[in-house]
Amino acid sequence: MNPTDPTSIINNFAPKKPHITPRQPVELFWEVKEGREKEISALQLVVGSSPAIALPLEYRSYTVDEITTSTTFLLTATDTSGKNHMLTTTVLVDNANLIIRDLTVTDSLRITG
Repeated sequence: MNPTDPTSIINNFAPKKPHITPRQPVELFWEVKEGREKEISALQLVVGSSPAIALPLEYRSYTVDEITTSTTFLLTATDTSGKNHMLTTTVLVDNANLIIRDLTVTDSLRITG
């Protein structure tokens, strides 16, 4: 659980499981402070460096199909005055596979496993 600004309209943003194995779904949960539900004008979730996902205002959870590397999630609730209220949480992926985009070998390479 992460600390929350006492003026924030969202709090307690956390994953169901903070550690997972690769390709497992991630269930995220959060709360809206009691009596402040009608103050939310927009709700968005950013998964890692992906574009923001617009969420229905009534959502209090969201499941990401799968992640393969440790990922930080950013939840943003915009209130009716235009102020953004943001919380983050991170899910660690155990035994994550090494992903290499470009590899240049100038002498020799030995891969085991």
